[in-house]
Amino acid sequence: INFFEDIRNSVKYHLEDGNVVELDLSFILDYTYGWKVLKNLTEFLRVLKHLKRLELQSNKLGKVPESIFSLNYLKHLDLSHNNINQLPNDFHGLKSLEFLNLRYNNLTKIPDSISSLRSLKSLDLKHNKLNSLPTSIGKLTSLNYLNLHGNQLKMLPSTIENLISLEELNLGLNNLISVPSWIRKLRSLKKLGLGRNKKLSKFKEWFELLPSIMELNLYDNNIKELPESIGLLSSLEVLVMPNNHLTKLPESFKKLSSLRLLDLSWNDITDIPEWIGSLSSLEELNLRGNKLLKIPDSISLIESLRILNISLNKDFLQFPKDLEKKGVQIFK
Repeated sequence: INFFEDIRNSVKYHLEDGNVVELDLSFILDYTYGWKVLKNLTEFLRVLKHLKRLELQSNKLGKVPESIFSLNYLKHLDLSHNNINQLPNDFHGLKSLEFLNLRYNNLTKIPDSISSLRSLKSLDLKHNKLNSLPTSIGKLTSLNYLNLHGNQLKMLPSTIENLISLEELNLGLNNLISVPSWIRKLRSLKKLGLGRNKKLSKFKEWFELLPSIMELNLYDNNIKELPESIGLLSSLEVLVMPNNHLTKLPESFKKLSSLRLLDLSWNDITDIPEWIGSLSSLEELNLRGNKLLKIPDSISLIESLRILNISLNKDFLQFPKDLEKKGVQIFK
């Protein structure tokens, strides 16, 4: 395409053996020639048969250029922030695709042909308008990252249990009622985001389904108490639970010996038990905005502790004096 000569000095691209293999057209509308590029985008991409990486974010595309689906070597595709409301049922040509970013669009459904992306490792659908997923999504067995944060999902297809490589699943800001029992089959799952699903219930049952989880985000969920079964999460390193209604912690909590970061800010906790000192790996503890009067002396036993936030506990009276001597950064 002759106008590539006009833009080649302004956009980022990478050549291999004389072929364009990486092309960054993100924010192209910020350039004076941007409208011309987008107007001819389908034709433009058709000649770039060796393209492996394509960045098209923030261009108000409205729809996906058809010629993208014939880019057989494409591994990385970013279409985020583009006002896209529909995807063509035509993913069959993208056999090599490993990374697909569709966050911040207006998608209401995902086509069945998504199952053709057998090499896909990362799928980002954050902040769309999805209320369901196709059962065919369960065929993406190479997928290790799935972001569904900020949609309208009430339930998930059971075929997701087949995503045996999945390590990170973000389901925050949806309308989920419960965590399905098949989640225990996701043996590789390490990070799970369930924040701001305010109808979520049956916590006692589903903590038992997550024995290998390392990071768990449950912010803003109207949770009033934690079950004793939370002590089963022996691999848990990060627990994020701000903006709930917790008043106390179960005794089984002391079994979480791998816990490094614990965020319990903006709850209604009135007392921290003496056994807090048994959380031997804890590095950061956020208790901001609770109803605490004191912190037990046993917290000084946590040699790894680096940050303690007890700010905005308005009636707070005392904390162990030797904490600051140990170099712990304290926010009061």
